[in-house]
Amino acid sequence: MKNNMPNKKIKYKYLIHYHLNQLPHEKYKITSQQLPKKIGISTETFRKWKYIQLDSDATIPADKLAIIAFFFDIRIEEIFNYPIPKLNFSELEEAYLAHKLQNL
Repeated sequence: MKNNMPNKKIKYKYLIHYHLNQLPHEKYKITSQQLPKKIGISTETFRKWKYIQLDSDATIPADKLAIIAFFFDIRIEEIFNYPIPKLNFSELEEAYLAHKLQNL
């Protein structure tokens, strides 16, 4: 599989289409037909998932995303075409304390 990073101009929420396009043609065809079956969805649903727009409220279930990412040998965060926020405990604690102060 090629190791090129996707173009940031991609308008899709998930990079499924990008990773499929990195496959040789025959593997692309087989994967497009068989991967949906193996994860328990229709090929039509899989096709729709490939083209979910960045601004859409539509999402893919996390378990299915994990399987797809594993198939492409990438971390699950790499399937998203937008930044995933990283939180730590101190941020949660700060928000909790601020909320508590507001409700005094």
